[in-house]
Amino acid sequence: VTLRQESICVAETTQDTIQFCSRLAPGVFSVHATRSDEIITVAVCSGQGPVLLTRGEAVHGLKTLLADTERLAVTHNIKGTGRLLAEAGLPEAALGFDTMLAAHQLGSIKTALPELALDWLGLRAAKGIAKSSEECSTSAWLNFELFHALRPATEECGAPMGQMTKEIELAKALRRMEDVGLR
Repeated sequence: VTLRQESICVAETTQDTIQFCSRLAPGVFSVHATRSDEIITVAVCSGQGPVLLTRGEAVHGLKTLLADTERLAVTHNIKGTGRLLAEAGLPEAALGFDTMLAAHQLGSIKTALPELALDWLGLRAAKGIAKSSEECSTSAWLNFELFHALRPATEECGAPMGQMTKEIELAKALRRMEDVGLR
């Protein structure tokens, strides 16, 4: 599965990004970040309308959205996403659910996004790191869809959001330790 170009809104400037984010409905959104040729690309999906794709300097328009702790940002591999967000000067306060950690909580040994998309959504996704704009946008969309499948399953098996919150905070702390050279 790959999103069609018309399902992606590319923000060329910080102001474009801010305007797109101001129209997002309150609640859950997913975020996926990648780097290609030293340029950080971030995709945001709220499940309504197109997926936002922003890169380079335009990512700074995401600061308010990613700092909003009243919202829930879903990601896959919080350490990797958090690292790229930090490198871009973006906050990670809203990051509160990781589909990779949720799959692990459910006992899955498969935690790669394409494998989870196939197992939980029945969708085939490109394998490997999402480097292109379409792959980054598709990953954000898949993550949003996976959240809606995995969250109820984790709660049913006795892993409430409080446990996920603790694991998220530990993953963030571990990433920061790794970033300063503590392993």
